[in-house]
Amino acid sequence: MGSTNTVKIDMEQLFKDFDINKSGTIDSLEIAQYMKQHYPQYPIQIISLLISLVDKNHNNLIDKEEFKQFYKIVQASISEIEIKQIIYAAVSHASGSTLISSEMVSQVLNCLEVIDAPSQLSQQSYNKDEFINELDKYM
Repeated sequence: MGSTNTVKIDMEQLFKDFDINKSGTIDSLEIAQYMKQHYPQYPIQIISLLISLVDKNHNNLIDKEEFKQFYKIVQASISEIEIKQIIYAAVSHASGSTLISSEMVSQVLNCLEVIDAPSQLSQQSYNKDEFINELDKYM
């Protein structure tokens, strides 16, 4: 077997790099500081969205298991340039589907603090183009 050019990421070390105060969990400020330095294309609202996608127990702290998912989402969306494409890549990776449910669209709009978002969306699910078109209405 030949060698590959992929870089193996040491998730334990990466978690420690994010965990500035060495508490064993990562809070949103620690994530924001690291992301601003290493991934400046992510606005704070998108970082908040990513946190909400992985914070399964809703304690606003990311543990090591949640962090693995967080970083997979970052990696899945890092090649995108436009914000809406980043959001789609992140959300589709987090949900494990190219179709985004209306509940997830609502969660995205809520995280992005869209004030005039509808309480009921017109579709049950959205493909990539439909999802981006829906975001276009509010961003």
